[in-house]
Amino acid sequence: MGLVDACVDVSELTLGDRVPFDRVEVSLDPAEDEEMLVALLEDVVYAIDALDAVPVGATLQERADGGVSGWLDTIPAASVTEVGATPKGVSRSDLSFAEEKEGLWRCRVEIDV
Repeated sequence: MGLVDACVDVSELTLGDRVPFDRVEVSLDPAEDEEMLVALLEDVVYAIDALDAVPVGATLQERADGGVSGWLDTIPAASVTEVGATPKGVSRSDLSFAEEKEGLWRCRVEIDV
């Protein structure tokens, strides 16, 4: 949701406005945590840039093989106000993703616009 907040303002939406319009399926192959984060963010970028849809929620579940499946709940991009450049890709430079302490994860990623 941090990526979404960087390019559109969803704070003005009421709960009813956040009711998903559509779903974008997500299927991530087993990989290192950082690579799975990049793959998930690339799915978010794809939804925003190619589908003109803004993710407002996600349902993800780890599979037995170590991959992740689920979906992004989306609303039409026309229903929100753009506040930043539309993301075009995810860079692997300066990428970090780690658990700082139990239950607290932090990530740093550079987004191409």
